[in-house]
Amino acid sequence: MSKFIEKMEGRGFRYLEGINRLRFEPRRMSSGDLLHEPLLGKLWRKSFHFHNGERHLQIPDSMYLFTHAQSGLNVIVDYGRWSGITVQVADPRLAGQTGKRKTALDRKTGLALRKKEVLKSYHCSMKRVLGFGAWIDGTINDLERYAGYKNPDQLFGIAHGHDGGKRSERLFFEGKDDGTSHENDIALAHFRSHKKWDARGMHNYFDEEHYEDMCRLLGTMGIVKIPAVEMTLPVFLFDNTSIIRFVKDLNRKKEQLNEFVDRINAEKNELATRLDEAEAQIAAMPEQFHKRQKAIDSLAVVIAQLKGQKKTAAFFTVERRMIMRRIKQAGYAQKKLRKEYEELKPVAEQHRRNAQDMATRLAQLKGEKAFSRIPEEGVAMPRKSNGGYGIDSVKSLLGRYADLITVYNSNVETAHKIAVPAQSMNGPHFMIYAESAELMREIHEAYLANKIFDYPAYASQVELKHFIRELRENYGQRVAIGIAHPVCFSNGSMSPAVGILDSARRGDVSWEDVMERIVPYIDTVGAFNMSISNTKKFVMEPWGEERLQRVREEKGENAYHDEVERAWRIAEFKARLGEIIQEADRDIHTGREWTVGTLNMAFAHYLSKHHGVVALADEDIHTYLRPNASSAYIDAELYGWSVLEIPGGFRENSPAEWVSAIHAARNGTVEGINAYPNIYADTNNKQGAYDITHERKDNRFWETAREMWNYGTVGVFMFAHDFVASLSMERPRKLAQAWHAFTRLFS
Repeated sequence: MSKFIEKMEGRGFRYLEGINRLRFEPRRMSSGDLLHEPLLGKLWRKSFHFHNGERHLQIPDSMYLFTHAQSGLNVIVDYGRWSGITVQVADPRLAGQTGKRKTALDRKTGLALRKKEVLKSYHCSMKRVLGFGAWIDGTINDLERYAGYKNPDQLFGIAHGHDGGKRSERLFFEGKDDGTSHENDIALAHFRSHKKWDARGMHNYFDEEHYEDMCRLLGTMGIVKIPAVEMTLPVFLFDNTSIIRFVKDLNRKKEQLNEFVDRINAEKNELATRLDEAEAQIAAMPEQFHKRQKAIDSLAVVIAQLKGQKKTAAFFTVERRMIMRRIKQAGYAQKKLRKEYEELKPVAEQHRRNAQDMATRLAQLKGEKAFSRIPEEGVAMPRKSNGGYGIDSVKSLLGRYADLITVYNSNVETAHKIAVPAQSMNGPHFMIYAESAELMREIHEAYLANKIFDYPAYASQVELKHFIRELRENYGQRVAIGIAHPVCFSNGSMSPAVGILDSARRGDVSWEDVMERIVPYIDTVGAFNMSISNTKKFVMEPWGEERLQRVREEKGENAYHDEVERAWRIAEFKARLGEIIQEADRDIHTGREWTVGTLNMAFAHYLSKHHGVVALADEDIHTYLRPNASSAYIDAELYGWSVLEIPGGFRENSPAEWVSAIHAARNGTVEGINAYPNIYADTNNKQGAYDITHERKDNRFWETAREMWNYGTVGVFMFAHDFVASLSMERPRKLAQAWHAFTRLFS
């Protein structure tokens, strides 16, 4: 092996020697921690992903990593005493550089290498003695040829993906991220695909300790780690139905609520007065204790003096009898004072308990602020904006009445409790990138630290339009903001609207709102999501007149007008999306089928062409399988990647340089800096759908089975954990409430 290393270094390949000595000790779980961990967590820790929590964060000693000094091409080498040397390199050419293939056997044709050409492996058995030097020379010649394909100005990277653990801890159980893979596997997958930057981010959380671990691990491989978070941003924090129901309940129970307000306010006033008296009594107690103690001490001095006089007085004299009488009287007085002193202790304690009880009751009644009575004309609906009730007007309404309703529901026995509107916990996903870990920590503390739900993909209390505008105003060019998977789901309206186009499809947001209030603040957009690419249709049908009339009959005029507006938004969005698909097919041959892959690519092309937004590959990888030099398994990292072109490459290898380059590519301010997605997709589109080319995927049976196993078990686990967490949070007391928690998963 030493001879191989020597020849590699002599031909321009640098051996990353120190990376195998990098060690991170696992955080071992105590028996007490395991005792309190959910059953599913215990089972998960015994899976192959984390090897029961014993796996170190390090690169195996049997693996040797090389990088070409000029081009940045990476090479993985496995060495075993009995197995020999195995060398693997991934072809670094972009999709347009690999040549068009046309064969009668291919169902699709595209600009992509076949699977056996994507990863090239070279093996030399230890039994081979003769010709070993020639094998080394021939292998390195091939590696140099691949290095010639790699443009050093083209910095490959990953803009969206997820982690599975922090050393030996599962991030999912901490509510931080929902990936499944160990950091070792992620880092090696990056290295094999020649990545130079990693901008993956957790769901709604920035774990600085994990970020520093990845910086150390990836830094030894020449990969820059960018501080990033994937944020879930609801279009509106409150849905229309819950607001309508809340206001209707207030007005229907107006008289009963006003009587309750008067009674509660009277009780609060009485409690406040009694509390003042109790506090005054408590304040007077130390002085009473002090007076008695002082009198006891004074009597003790008097008794001591009298006893001295008694010793000098003659027996059987009037003076001695008077002294003895005074000593006895002083003793009685002292004993009485001591008794009063002891009797004061329980009195003082009772005053304190009374004060605590009254303070607790006042706290239950939401402090000393008096509740407002509902006006005679009733409560008006909040103001609307873009089809939804505005966040400011809703919060103003809840600020007046939410506390009152909470106290009312907990004090009055009633079959019909008033439901306070709950904030939405899901919405379109956006990527946030920061120029430093310190800045990302500041963003986390300002917007994410108050997260109220442990499931990673659920949001903190942040609304989409307000957040991105405020983020840009506060931090300017120090952050980059990206749209993640504009379309994420293809199955009906029950799916969570976690893409901005998914929200528009449901009518939650208008096309004008997407363009005017979101696009000006956005720097990047996910062009093609590797992990959800499929050819399923994007179903979107506006509501018909018959359905709208049924809403009017069942829910009334307000709901009817809301749905009419929603129907118009959906119809307009569908028309605009049709134009975008035709334009993309004309320009970059995406096809015209309304599928997830086609729509994402078409929308990204539109934003890039007409608004200058940088389009990047949207990998969204949750499962990374550990690269093996002898295995040709291709995962999403090799289906495509994002390319950032910088003349001369990174100079500082810093997140700030990366963020600055994204802005330069977005605004076209620096000549030579560019960013774009490199996707190995079908460009002939016989089926009319933009998808990963069959030549590139072409996995064998066991590889496909392993991939399905990874995603399948993760999906079942996430669903179960989400449901249990919903039940735990909402504490359902009736079957109907449990069913409501269940349906929230799809709303």
